[in-house]
Amino acid sequence: MNPSLLEEIILGALRQSDYSLTIMEIAERAGMHRVTASKYLAGLEAKGRVERRNVGRAKLYSAAKAAKVPAAKAANAGGSTGDCEIEIPAGMLAPEADHGGERG
Repeated sequence: MNPSLLEEIILGALRQSDYSLTIMEIAERAGMHRVTASKYLAGLEAKGRVERRNVGRAKLYSAAKAAKVPAAKAANAGGSTGDCEIEIPAGMLAPEADHGGERG
C-alpha cells in the first residue's frame, strides 16, 4: 500500500478522535497492525504532522495543529507573481521579536 495513503489513514483516525490515542487504538481504527502504525507515526512525528506525549508508559498521539501563514510572493518562470499559503506546524513557529517599532 502507498505510504502516503497509510499516513493519511492514520491522520484521519487521529482527527476523528476528540482525545489523544495510543498506538493500539490508532492501529485498530486505521485497520492495520500495531507495528505498522508505530512505524508511520514515527515518520509523521518527524514531519511535525502528529504530536506525541508520554503519560507513564503510554505514548499518546494527536494530530498536530497547523498554522497557515502567507508566503512571500513568488515569481514563477513566466515572471508574474502570485499569492500562496504554506502550512507550518504550530510547534515550528518562532515567537516574533518585539523591536519597539524600530527596525535596524
